[in-house]
Amino acid sequence: MIATMQTLATGVTLVEANTIVFCNLPWRDADFTQASNRVWRIGQDTPCEILTLHLSTSECLNLSDRVVDIMDWSKRMTDCIVDGAR
Repeated sequence: MIATMQTLATGVTLVEANTIVFCNLPWRDADFTQASNRVWRIGQDTPCEILTLHLSTSECLNLSDRVVDIMDWSKRMTDCIVDGAR
C-alpha cells in the first residue's frame, strides 16, 4: 500500500497489505506510530515492512530533514510526559 499519513491516521481497517510506503511524515511521532500500526493488525500472520520516502538534497537541509527532527523532538517530549523524566 502506498499512502500519505493522513489517509491512514485513523479509522482505516486494512485486510491485506503487509508493506506500507508512506509518501510523507507527520509532525508528531504518535501519528506515525498510529498509522504504522494499521499494518500490524490482529490476525496478521506475515512479516510486515514500513517504508518512508525521504527527500535527499545532499548536504543542504530540507523539509524532510526538519520533519524527522520534529518527530524526534515530539517523541522525546511525549516520553518525558509519560515517563515523568526530564
